[in-house]
Amino acid sequence: MKIKKIRKTNFPLSEFCEDGKKADDSPVLPRQWLLWKKVTTSMFSLFPVATIMYTTTSLSTAVPTFPALFATSKTLASLSFSIPFLGMTSAPLYTPYLSERFGRKPVLLLYFFLYVAVVIGLTFANTIPQLLLLRFLIGLLGGPCIVMAEGTLSQLWSPKRRMTYYAVLSFTQYVGAAAGWLVGVVVLQVLGLPYLSITALLYASLSLGILLFVPETCARKILKKHMELDEDVEGWWRPAALWAMGVELVRDSILKPLWMLVRDPIVIVCSLYLALNYAIVFQFFISGPLLLRDKYGFTFAQTSLAFVGMLVGSMLSLTFNILVDFLGAWKGPRDAHGKPRMENRLLPALTGGIMLSSALFAVGFTVNARDNVKLVLTGIVILTWGTMDILVSLVSYVSDAYSRQHAMTAITAMAFARYFSAGIMPVFAMKFAENLPTKVLFAGYGGMTLVMLPVPFVLFYYGERLIQRSGVSCRDPNNNQSRREKEEDSDVDEIMDEKERN
Repeated sequence: MKIKKIRKTNFPLSEFCEDGKKADDSPVLPRQWLLWKKVTTSMFSLFPVATIMYTTTSLSTAVPTFPALFATSKTLASLSFSIPFLGMTSAPLYTPYLSERFGRKPVLLLYFFLYVAVVIGLTFANTIPQLLLLRFLIGLLGGPCIVMAEGTLSQLWSPKRRMTYYAVLSFTQYVGAAAGWLVGVVVLQVLGLPYLSITALLYASLSLGILLFVPETCARKILKKHMELDEDVEGWWRPAALWAMGVELVRDSILKPLWMLVRDPIVIVCSLYLALNYAIVFQFFISGPLLLRDKYGFTFAQTSLAFVGMLVGSMLSLTFNILVDFLGAWKGPRDAHGKPRMENRLLPALTGGIMLSSALFAVGFTVNARDNVKLVLTGIVILTWGTMDILVSLVSYVSDAYSRQHAMTAITAMAFARYFSAGIMPVFAMKFAENLPTKVLFAGYGGMTLVMLPVPFVLFYYGERLIQRSGVSCRDPNNNQSRREKEEDSDVDEIMDEKERN
């Protein structure tokens, strides 16, 4: 929020509430809201995230039946599961732009309403092309809802608690994904394939009703409403010409993130690491049940426990990241100005990478997995814990280390990379699981994680120098934009401190 620009207007911020009407004591900044309102707004924003991930992964239980049911290949059958992630790749590129222009809530309601309409259409899909198209639209329309949930959390909570709200968001995604398989397999066996979409529709309808109660958190929308009510106020915001908006969207929201994805060393290595994480996690929904049943001899109940292990691992990661976030700010190492080092954000990634590699090799090289069910399930818990730690840690670190504009660009590039990887890798997972020995398969995944293992360690010790040399660091004294943002952040902190004292 541009505090400097807002102060040029002739009205005090504290006099206007969310609907643009005057209110003596109604705070505009979402971080000034009462705690109960911030918590409920966060929870309501996360409901669609869990629903979208449930819809995405619930179909994985039916993928083995698609070759015979739709007379198609195993490749297209696997693609029907992963194609929503390909639809999500575009969401981080343009969604923040739309939210700033038109407000977060209207855009969120529009996209989620269209998403519900597509879920309804899924119940009538009877050919593989129809299924692929509708599943792609699920990701195309659901992806912006996930991005806007992240934006909502970032405006509600202080950057000092960034790891905490990123951990909550990631935990919601993991829970929705695991629940998709656990509930989906029961629905498929008891009721049949069409009821997978009907169950997803019930959850989506519930989430759509909840979204009606989510307050607007985009300050631009609030101030735009006030400008419309008072024509005498000299507005700081004016709608740009259509062609100018299009050029700005393509340049800032698409070209810059893609350019940063191939140019900035830190963004490149973080994107590769997160892409590998998503590839490992989401290919498990396709290859996991096949490996557990055919090669490890798991029963149906034991296979289900594997996805319960994902829930346990994500819960452990959530707890661990919250503890690191608070302890790092309280007892962690300090920089030259006495503030917690940004590199403290990397502590979960340091341990998470070791856990991920260890779990892959331990499970893959188990001599007789049929007699080591507990070992395999423990490995899944640790693997999930490690991947979520890496995700939360790297995203939080990049958000802190770069100046605001470049941080948004970097996060967009990293999101594009991991969604693209999640959309491509499951297509080949079934072939790998069927044709490669278990030890070779897990050694391949484990070897790739070992290659990426040094990334958080290098960033922990040398990240500050690398980012400062790039010219886009929030700690670079030569970065004029960074100094402006620091002044704006200090203004916001002053407002928040004054509000807390009162």
